[in-house]
Amino acid sequence: MKPTEIRAVEALGLGFDLASDFRLKFVKRCPDGGRLVSLDERNKRDVVIPGLGGVTIPDVPDCIRVDKGDHIRFKSDVLQFNQMSELLNQKSSVQGKIPSGYLNAIFDLTGAWLNDASDTKWLQTMAANPEAVLFKFVPITSLLNGIPGSGYLSHAINLYLRYKPALEDLQYFLDFQVPSQWAPLFCELPLRHQKRKAAVPSLQFSFFSPKIYVSSTQVLAISQNLFS
Repeated sequence: MKPTEIRAVEALGLGFDLASDFRLKFVKRCPDGGRLVSLDERNKRDVVIPGLGGVTIPDVPDCIRVDKGDHIRFKSDVLQFNQMSELLNQKSSVQGKIPSGYLNAIFDLTGAWLNDASDTKWLQTMAANPEAVLFKFVPITSLLNGIPGSGYLSHAINLYLRYKPALEDLQYFLDFQVPSQWAPLFCELPLRHQKRKAAVPSLQFSFFSPKIYVSSTQVLAISQNLFS
């Protein structure tokens, strides 16, 4: 697996599904493998990450900037394995200290929970196996300001985040959200009696034959011998 800093740079301009796990390994690409937001792939440079012992990231687009960040670091108390598992269980309304599948997915735990709880080298391995924990997302709809139809896209995204339908059913789900008008709206009904338009005279020689509409406009014929 590529280092975290390289995967973080490669994830720029790609998409994340907020309804699912949005760690770097769950990044979403376009169907053709490209980015949602194009980057300058021609002008590149090597970037040195400050504070990581001179770690260098090659082939970084010039439009990407790297700084030291804030000098103040906010952190929470360090919890033991059982305390962390119990805290997550309480938030999920589950009793006990046995870790749930949610905790296993966060920390990629695949062994027995007693073996995972006895591991005391987590703090020492943080520098060797870092993970991106802070994401700043830009809604895709903010890139479509002024484009006709962007409001419908925003509405569709809000529906997806609210109901979280399966991706294979997403098209049918969105089609069901389109309003269908089966009758005139109340505001479109006339508030007063409407005069009926005068019917156009017509001729019909049989019950199923088409109607021949006759114009009632008078025509002045110059020649009197119209029929032989």
